[in-house]
Amino acid sequence: MNPIEPAKPAMATRARKGHTFDTLLGHLPRGDRRPTAPPDLDPGLPVLLVRVVGNFPIQHHVVGVIRTLGRAGVPVYAVTEEGVTPASTSRYLTGQVKLTSGGELDQSALLDRLVEVVDRLPARPMLVCTDDEAAVLLAEGADALAGRAIFPAVPPDLPRQLASKRGLHEICLRHGVPTPATSSVRTGDDLEVALANLTLPVVVKQADSWSRLTRPVVTGSTVVRTAEDVGRLRAAFDRWPEGSDVIVQEYLPDDDAEDWFVHGYCTAASHVARIFTGRKLWSWPARTGMTAYARTERNEELERSTRDLCRRIGYRGIFDTDWRYDRRTGTYLLLDFNPRVGAQFRMFEDDGGIDVVRAMHLDLSGRTLDSRCQGKVEGERFLAENLGLAARRYYREEPRPPEIPGAPTRLRLAWFSPDDLGPFLTMIVKQLAASVRFGLKALRSRSSAAP
Repeated sequence: MNPIEPAKPAMATRARKGHTFDTLLGHLPRGDRRPTAPPDLDPGLPVLLVRVVGNFPIQHHVVGVIRTLGRAGVPVYAVTEEGVTPASTSRYLTGQVKLTSGGELDQSALLDRLVEVVDRLPARPMLVCTDDEAAVLLAEGADALAGRAIFPAVPPDLPRQLASKRGLHEICLRHGVPTPATSSVRTGDDLEVALANLTLPVVVKQADSWSRLTRPVVTGSTVVRTAEDVGRLRAAFDRWPEGSDVIVQEYLPDDDAEDWFVHGYCTAASHVARIFTGRKLWSWPARTGMTAYARTERNEELERSTRDLCRRIGYRGIFDTDWRYDRRTGTYLLLDFNPRVGAQFRMFEDDGGIDVVRAMHLDLSGRTLDSRCQGKVEGERFLAENLGLAARRYYREEPRPPEIPGAPTRLRLAWFSPDDLGPFLTMIVKQLAASVRFGLKALRSRSSAAP
């Protein structure tokens, strides 16, 4: 078995004095990272970032976890892909490990490999999940990891239920949480019934986190708007006639909806010790993808709803939830409950410098985590640079939401940071390489189709 690799050194470069990257989207306000000092975390408790899904190295939340802990002096190890990745070039990464050698998805084998990795670390680590599959793996394999690592004692079956679109729908119905109308689809006949019962457009999603890896009818949330889209869906579904597993869900019209998210951390008593709310303004892919541009915005109704749900289901640990507000009915509908750290978590921290990852480290290391949330700044902007550039042309003509009175003009960036340039530069190289490969593939396709 390969030893733990030290982190790769960041690319040598020099930042231009005074240069800011908010010019990537010219109409946005100038911004800087909030000057909060890291809290007093325990450097004797290292952290291992765990994820199962490979071949997706451009993930800014992984870099965000490395930075938020590394800046506070905590040793950070991370599961990474082969070769150089943005995460591997962070100056704050202590070491990198490989959980699989070829994308194996057998849960038992993955758990065995994780135990080996944990045992090779110099001290018992705290585990932080960065994808849903890792959260399921840790919860269901807690007995094997007991005594070896520290992580929230969430009910073993809960992360799988929450990460499953079908399971989450059932939880919402059981606890009276509003959620879009949803049909479960396992066969071609189920698909026809679902499409007959719901009016286009609809959203199609993989029903659970593992099926998106083994039997992917769709690769992500997919909006089906036209008869042609329905035909493509049927063809995709036919590729997996045995065991295909998706849901077809009501789609709220864009003109009548707002997208929100809630990030937080629950203690062992299912008490939400830190909670933050924000509004998603742009996403990529447009309308259904990851957050490209957002702002912090207090929403007491969503805070109350999320606290109540976490208490009732007995949730523990970091969470990231997505909600859609239906202006026609004045109702917030729960779309996703991710039982792990969210992609844009670094847009949120209180005046004490505590974000959800630092909150969990304080709590699980036995240090003081004041249960009262300190002051939170409203109106700060967050931009994932690569996603924002792609999404800009789809949203540039849309009206901006009303400004928050007295809101700051700061802009937090997902990638660029003057004290840690390696991930930003590596991301640019990876994105350019992907664009070149995509262009060459398109040229070959046109050439082969030519008479």
